Amino acid sequence: LANAGYKIKAIEPSVTMISHSQQDLDIEWLSGFAENVPLRTDSVDAIVSILALPHFSDIECSFREMAGILKKGPIVIFTFDPEIGKRTWMYNYFPFFWDHFNHFPTVKETAEILFDCTNLTVQIIPFELPSDLVDNFAAAAWKKPELYLDQDYRSNISSFRMTDPAIVDNS
Repeated sequence: LANAGYKIKAIEPSVTMISHSQQDLDIEWLSGFAENVPLRTDSVDAIVSILALPHFSDIECSFREMAGILKKGPIVIFTFDPEIGKRTWMYNYFPFFWDHFNHFPTVKETAEILFDCTNLTVQIIPFELPSDLVDNFAAAAWKKPELYLDQDYRSNISSFRMTDPAIVDNS
């Protein structure tokens, strides 16, 4: 988004992740959480949340917080559906992926919660993952399963990091 000319205020709860972030004049990194965003009311034109939903401690509070800092514009939530995820080959090999995210709603439930908390029009648009992703979030290597055998690759995926290494090694 910064490369497209947008000024970004990136909220990140991990100081370590902020220290590893790409420095860009159009990106201001702020330490914070979705439930308590360090921005003023009506201070942003749009919100984009990318694969953060499972890490929110209180989804309703997070959505209300997003609505509060938004002037007038969209809230875009890139997420995945845990029910669909449980029907993929990855679940057969890594069933523990969902153990730490029992509070994680389906896409339909997420849309309902977002509407209830913001009263904004909600639209669900499926987004198919390309097979050549360079990031390494949980589903990024769906076409390259051998990457999940690499401990360095797995170390950046929260589902692996949050699971007992013995369980991961036995998968």
